Amino acid sequence: MPDVLLSAPTKNSVQKTLASQLLSTAGASDPISFSDVDGIPNLPGVLVINRVDSNGTATASKREYIEYSGTSGNTVLIKTRNVDGSGSALTHAVGSIVEWTPDITWAVRMYTALSQVIDITDVTVIKSGITFPTPILLAPTISGATLSGTIAGNATLPGTITLQDANFGSRKTTIYDNGNAGASLAIDLDKGETQKVTLTETMATLSLVNMEEGDYLTLYTIQDGTGSRLATFAQSGGTVEYPGATAPTLTTTASARDILGIRGFNASISDILASSLDLS
Repeated sequence: MPDVLLSAPTKNSVQKTLASQLLSTAGASDPISFSDVDGIPNLPGVLVINRVDSNGTATASKREYIEYSGTSGNTVLIKTRNVDGSGSALTHAVGSIVEWTPDITWAVRMYTALSQVIDITDVTVIKSGITFPTPILLAPTISGATLSGTIAGNATLPGTITLQDANFGSRKTTIYDNGNAGASLAIDLDKGETQKVTLTETMATLSLVNMEEGDYLTLYTIQDGTGSRLATFAQSGGTVEYPGATAPTLTTTASARDILGIRGFNASISDILASSLDLS
């Protein structure tokens, strides 16, 4: 199993005492017990037992560094005894001083991890051939930035965006197919500014949804194989207006196609500007 990074305590100068005797025979996954684990995160780490005694006197012959895998209740779980190889696994009495201090094991793990990514002779240089996972930015705020390259995926950019010399890679607009209208259908502008619908009932009510001020919708109406299908338009929460107050007359021959240009005057009023054209 590869070495893991070792965490630091969440507080400075953490010092505890053993609540239970730690035998020299204790091994991997065995607990080291304290009265509490305040300041010790449930992450891999390293501790030292009996670096000093209760009087603060160094006790090198009793000292042992131990790597642990994390916390469990008021214990940490042993991973490796005498992890720095400076001595051997020892028996430690109840009340022995336990500390969390920067040590060789912690430092070497950090150095090893960083050296896999950066040039150790120049820490400002990232090694070639390093592959980073695709970053995910959650609700970032970008102020006064110059963006270049490709933004992939589904991006939501709220607020006012000023584009200077913008180059949009494609001029193609997909025609959203609403399928068969039946007796009624919601034409939702959120599904695209160019849409089509097939009329399959004698009279279909086409409701314009999410039309806001300045929105433009190009709508193709298609007669089914029977023809003689008509449509009436309704604005969700408002009204639809026509030039001369006269609704356009659809071509009703079988399989005929008409095109309508619809503009949102505001969120309550939509104007059908262009008369239907027989494209059959």
